[in-house]
Amino acid sequence: MDNRVGAITFSFPAIVTAAQIAAGAAPASAAVPSFDCAKASTLVETAICADPKLADLDAKLATAFSEALKQSTPAAKGDLISSERKWLRERNEVCTDKEKISGCLTFQYGVRLSVLKEFMSADAADAAAIMFNGELRRARSENPATGPSQFNDSVRSAGVDGTVISCSIVMSVPLTHYETGYGGACVLRDSAGKKQSVLVCNDTGVGRFKLDPAGSKGISKHDLAQFTADNCTGG
Repeated sequence: MDNRVGAITFSFPAIVTAAQIAAGAAPASAAVPSFDCAKASTLVETAICADPKLADLDAKLATAFSEALKQSTPAAKGDLISSERKWLRERNEVCTDKEKISGCLTFQYGVRLSVLKEFMSADAADAAAIMFNGELRRARSENPATGPSQFNDSVRSAGVDGTVISCSIVMSVPLTHYETGYGGACVLRDSAGKKQSVLVCNDTGVGRFKLDPAGSKGISKHDLAQFTADNCTGG
């Protein structure tokens, strides 16, 4: 991936399909990295251009990053780009030994491809991967029946007119070893008996809380995890 100093840019050649990425298959044509080797100016770029295997990894990563951007929510796109820039800087800072650079880059690309693959499996049956503050976070499905007991103390403390009576989805987003954010796609019943679909979240640490109307659009686990990270996490 291109890493010009001062203004990192990304190019995404269509030489590797998403299926090839998932399978780890090499492209049929000669490996071409995501940047112009005629303009290679750093030790890392030169090494990639000189090694077809590294060039192949660079092309795969560029395609995986492009696919991840397409799948990400608007809220996650900025964090995903920031995380890629951070990874590029770290790659260049770590892989500086000319004699060992091939192994170093192979390891760095392998780790980053695993991270993006996990992000692209965002709507798995029991989990969702989101980007938050430039880092990947793995949210987990919880028993929806726990929703009312999880959220109603926070609902009362916030002075909201109503009680959470049921939830269709509950997700937990780990923040630290001691703090977790919880989010739910739930039904709130007010004192007049009117029911409303809501998104609600709180945390187990400092007491963040958010409740919004859910609207008529269906909510996915990924969307709920992002809502929880955006509103009920400590960063």
